[in-house]
Amino acid sequence: LEGEGLLLPGMPVVAPLTGLPCLWYRYRVERERRHTDHRGRTHTTWETVDSGVSEAIFALEDGTGRCVIDPDGAEVVPDAKDVWYGSSRRPVAGPGSSPGFFTAGRYRYTEERLLPGHLYAIGWFQSVRNADGDTRAELSALLRAWKRDPVRLHQRFDRDGDGQIDAREWEVARAEAEREVLEARARRAAEPATHLLGCPPDGRQPFILSATPQEDLSSRYRRRALLALGGMILALSALFGSLAVRGPF
Repeated sequence: LEGEGLLLPGMPVVAPLTGLPCLWYRYRVERERRHTDHRGRTHTTWETVDSGVSEAIFALEDGTGRCVIDPDGAEVVPDAKDVWYGSSRRPVAGPGSSPGFFTAGRYRYTEERLLPGHLYAIGWFQSVRNADGDTRAELSALLRAWKRDPVRLHQRFDRDGDGQIDAREWEVARAEAEREVLEARARRAAEPATHLLGCPPDGRQPFILSATPQEDLSSRYRRRALLALGGMILALSALFGSLAVRGPF
């Protein structure tokens, strides 16, 4: 799918470090650790102290309809990424305002965002209609609801007025409930289906959400595959070269 990513009605999705609205975010807060080894050399490492990924759903419209996307488990190629530094666990200022490079106890903030606008998505696509489901379960639920209102139940189905719902009257009630359930399902079936995109259940198919157009994304993955292949060839060449130097056992 390729189209326009849109926020759904309701609570807005706001990136926690910058406070900027977006479709999706991922963030990480790291604390700088410095230590001196036995030779007097200073080493710096970064320890993650906070991180998170948004779970809110959003939509994609491609001119033929709307698809609701659940981003959980997706490989996301965002269109915005900021890295900046501060002196507290939560940033007091946004990107572009960092303390001096040698400030002790620094924190590093990283935030990625997928913004409303162009979106390419590939994943597990399915269409769900409101009429999907178990007819018998709906029938049982409706009959239970009627039983919880005995006054109304007797008004509708106690035909002989004896204050009891006998077997024959209950069969009439059951037939009426079945008719109402089937009519409601028929009305829902006429409504448009809801299209969903999410993580493939078997985990073997790709699930990608990208602000990068499909052509550019394909080129990126081809380059990645070629680099991986080149690395494997170099590793095998080194292995065979080592075996050749050693000679036969």
